[in-house]
Amino acid sequence: MSMGLEYQLSKYWSFFALDKGKQIEPVLLNAIRDSHFAVVVLTENYADSHWCLKELAKIVECMGDSGRIRTIFYHVDPSDVRNQKGSFEEAMAKHENDQRFSSDEVESWRKALTKVANQSGEPVRKDENKSTLAEAYYNRISHNFDGSSFLPKVREVSKKENGIVELQKQLLADILISDFAIGHVGNGINYIRSRLDAKKVLIVLDDVNKLEQLNALAGNEKWFAKGSIIIVTSREESLLKGRYKIYKAEDLDSTEALELFSWKVFDNTEPPEEYMESSKQVVECANHLPLALIVFGSLLRGKTTREWMSALRRLRECPAKENMEKLKLSFDDLEETDRLIFLDIACFFKGQEENNVKSILDSCGFEPEFGISNLVAKSMLSIQEDRKLWMHDKLQEMGQQISRGNEAEGPSRLWNEEEFNRILLDKTGIEKVEAIVVTFRNEITTLNFEALSNMKRLRLLMILGCFDITKSGTSSTPKLDYLSNNLRLLEWNRFPFKEFPPTFRPDKLVKLKLTMSKLQRLFWNKHIKLPNLKAIDLTQSESFKTIGYFSAVPNLEQLILSDCLQLSEIHSEIDQERSITVLEKLTELNLKNCESLRKLPLASLENLVLSKNPFTVLPPSISGLSHLKFLDLDYCKRLTSLGPELPSSLELVNVNYCYSLKSFLDPLKASTFNCSAVCVECFELVKRQDSVFTASTALDRHFEDDRSRERKFEIVLPGSKLPARFQQSYWKSTRRVTFLRPASGSIRMICLTLAVCLGADSPDGFCCDAKFEMNDGNWKMVTLDCPTNSGSSDHLWITYVPLEFSNSDLENFSGHIEFAFRGKTLAGAGKCWGGVLEFGEVAGEFLERYDSENKELLFFAALLALGIE
Repeated sequence: MSMGLEYQLSKYWSFFALDKGKQIEPVLLNAIRDSHFAVVVLTENYADSHWCLKELAKIVECMGDSGRIRTIFYHVDPSDVRNQKGSFEEAMAKHENDQRFSSDEVESWRKALTKVANQSGEPVRKDENKSTLAEAYYNRISHNFDGSSFLPKVREVSKKENGIVELQKQLLADILISDFAIGHVGNGINYIRSRLDAKKVLIVLDDVNKLEQLNALAGNEKWFAKGSIIIVTSREESLLKGRYKIYKAEDLDSTEALELFSWKVFDNTEPPEEYMESSKQVVECANHLPLALIVFGSLLRGKTTREWMSALRRLRECPAKENMEKLKLSFDDLEETDRLIFLDIACFFKGQEENNVKSILDSCGFEPEFGISNLVAKSMLSIQEDRKLWMHDKLQEMGQQISRGNEAEGPSRLWNEEEFNRILLDKTGIEKVEAIVVTFRNEITTLNFEALSNMKRLRLLMILGCFDITKSGTSSTPKLDYLSNNLRLLEWNRFPFKEFPPTFRPDKLVKLKLTMSKLQRLFWNKHIKLPNLKAIDLTQSESFKTIGYFSAVPNLEQLILSDCLQLSEIHSEIDQERSITVLEKLTELNLKNCESLRKLPLASLENLVLSKNPFTVLPPSISGLSHLKFLDLDYCKRLTSLGPELPSSLELVNVNYCYSLKSFLDPLKASTFNCSAVCVECFELVKRQDSVFTASTALDRHFEDDRSRERKFEIVLPGSKLPARFQQSYWKSTRRVTFLRPASGSIRMICLTLAVCLGADSPDGFCCDAKFEMNDGNWKMVTLDCPTNSGSSDHLWITYVPLEFSNSDLENFSGHIEFAFRGKTLAGAGKCWGGVLEFGEVAGEFLERYDSENKELLFFAALLALGIE
């Protein structure tokens, strides 16, 4: 199994197919040169292949000490690679005696092997699970097929709403490099059968546990062309019988188990002599199970011999087959806060995005940055490449078992919809509940939440999904007698109560999110103090009318009242209490579609959303928002003008679909105000102000302001012409451009300015990839994303981007840049045109800035143009 760089090359081939008859070697070496990262898988017979060694030498030549090489040692000791011993010694001796290879070339192979062996890497042994083996095989052979798709965690994804449909969409997108709108599973089956029946494909379905998953993704071999391979990993052997040839993952023998454990504890293939006997005992207690070996290894890493003996005694006390009890030893070894984090992730947040989970745990006061890193170090948690949290199923099962508690105590956490319904009905076993995260998947569920009144320890309450509520007694309005004052985070979709209980004073509450709620008012009692509350979100709470005493929330940072249609008043006591002064930390206010609002609060805002509001002009007082950076006025259809009232601190204004807007960024009026602006379908604006003139003037103002030089700028306006300074010529989707470096001095800054004409009805997702070639052969890539689609007509987009390059990168820049354009816009384009302004031409205008004292060029910019229709 000699994979070398087949992982990254298979990814390369999925985008750049080799023409028949083309020489392979130059293409492979160019692929390595153009790659950003390399994963080198070193196997026992790796050095037998001179091809692999050539590739390895090229990788080291291109990437060297950049940190972009990842080495995996597959059944190989790194010292054998580093010193060319064992199979590597034999292979290199053969190459030295082969007259096809010069001594210099063989020596470069030796140096490359030593180089990658000295870098950080991961040992891989036969203990790798079914998923890992399937992925390794997939990476090795996927380039031999017309298309390929690896679908991980099918079981987990299928539990989510429309999960199987999402898997079908991913499979089609992977193979056909195109998105499909799939309404339901039946449609997905038809798409797969009709679009892939002529393609030889490789598909891996990882962790399948239900027949419906197989039937929806690869129901029949006739769905695909001859030569296709479908690989399924599953714990359910019965699903595969009769349809697939079954291969069982091998168990570890004593030697392999000891080696895995030793790698985890000592970073070596064997334990030190003084730990050899105790290591063998741990391996036997773990029953050779890879998960137990990894977890125990992390537990004992760095511990004294006395601590080893104590751990062994506890392991022996567990029944021989009770692996769950043995794994619990690692849980017991955690600090109290890390235990809480582990249990919350096991019950609620496995598979969720790392930063979102950290935000929730942080609101609970758990210091998750430190706690999560501890769990990763102890092999009880992992963070995947997509930054999602993951843990082994057995560890999750252990955490959930702990959280269920015993019959006498009751659970500490609730996450299952059926169990939550039972507890709400029985109102028993709820005294120790501290966290609830439940998603209702049925469209309507009739519930009664009175049981929440007895959950005094509740710190985390997240009720998501759709449900209705039982009306109690003769009252038409449901009431809640009590809600825990210990709450740190309260998120409740369709909150069914008009107000909170009078006793609800959660002084530890950090976040309140009640979307589509029936709540009518907040902070009506001047004696309520919530000093820790930082965020309130009442989106689409159509019954919400007023906010009273903001002195209750002096540290509020975010207030989202989007689509609160009856909201008529904020700061009802401003005159009496001057409560406006207590909102000094508020940075984001969203008042989208709040049509009844008559009073606008002012504070130290940075982001203000006023979209879908009916005003014709903004109040002059908005100029007092001296910290405001982003203003969203989308769909303010009556708005007619913008200008003097806007604060100079603004960096971006959105006025998309403001059909009545006639004046904004007027190029004929003197102004020191400059900011980015996105003005999709502002047709009245460009009738009075020519789009090219307005855009060019706005760009000039940005460059003339030295304070703005290091800040991104972009503008979008209706129009189908490009500014004259952007020379136009026919352009394919990729172009290589050379900019002559200035002879006057070193470069402090590189900037790009791009002009694009987007065709009517172009979808979202258009962007430009700019790759900068360095003198050492490496590349730096920057992606410029269009901030919007083009609406119903052609639009002009101009963007200026200062690039964040280090001083060494600036000195190392060769002057060569490759531009590539991608997105659905190009896929349907009839033709493209565009051009560049070379550095010499740009220097004569306004982009070149010199430091007269040091004779250094401060920055230069490449100007590009691309039109699409």
